Amino acid sequence: MRALHALAVRHPVRTTFVVALAVRLMVVISSHVLNQWPLIPDEMGYVELATLAANGRTNDYCCGGYGNALYESTQLFTWQIHGLVELFGPVEWILQLPAVIFGVATAALIAWIASKLLSPQWALSVGLVMALMPSAVLLSSVVLRESLIWLLLALAAWLVIRSSESDTAGQLVLSAVGLLLTVVLLGWLRDQIALLVAWSLIFPALFVRYRRRLRIGLALLILVAGPWFAGLGPGGFGLIEKVVPRLATVRTWMSLDAESAISEFTVAPDQSSMVN
Repeated sequence: MRALHALAVRHPVRTTFVVALAVRLMVVISSHVLNQWPLIPDEMGYVELATLAANGRTNDYCCGGYGNALYESTQLFTWQIHGLVELFGPVEWILQLPAVIFGVATAALIAWIASKLLSPQWALSVGLVMALMPSAVLLSSVVLRESLIWLLLALAAWLVIRSSESDTAGQLVLSAVGLLLTVVLLGWLRDQIALLVAWSLIFPALFVRYRRRLRIGLALLILVAGPWFAGLGPGGFGLIEKVVPRLATVRTWMSLDAESAISEFTVAPDQSSMVN
């Protein structure tokens, strides 16, 4: 046992990867062996949307253009399960695998980041927390976009750390390109998070003294261009202008179904503006 523990401490990233993968595969397998799929009701929505998309019928999903709006607002994830449905059909356990891969990669990446900042023992502890946290395990074992969002957020954190340690213009530009791409990809998953990440990049640029002007300039470029490329308008103001006037309506419709995540409910004629 001591030898196994010592081996795990020497290789915190690999250990985290193996543990995270094993746990998530066990959840996927048991959910079907015990006939408990879907574990979360929203899984059925993504599977149905991907199946309809494979037949060119996204307009048939729900009502009032909601299918097209949901597909476009989550396209980075929906493209993947759409492609898997095209290749294998709507096989649930296959559609769960992308989330598993993203969840495992997130845990390993966080362990790797921790290994650069902390001792191997603490890096292993951090990695195992992410690998075994119940909510993280669940949401990275189902047909949902959350684990891909986590992976991109972890990648953004690594790029910010890398940028703060960089001392050449070339390294700063490369980190900025990576952060710009991360913001765009987040915008194709959950636009509000993309906007939050883009705006938050201003703060590390202000607090690092070396090449501060270049850092601030690159952060402003990401802030303006990242959301713009993701279809949210420069700096995300297009999204803000679109969403703020509808907040009361959206929250009202959401509250009507707050008693259950499963029950059906009557919807407004046009739901495309209510997609998160």
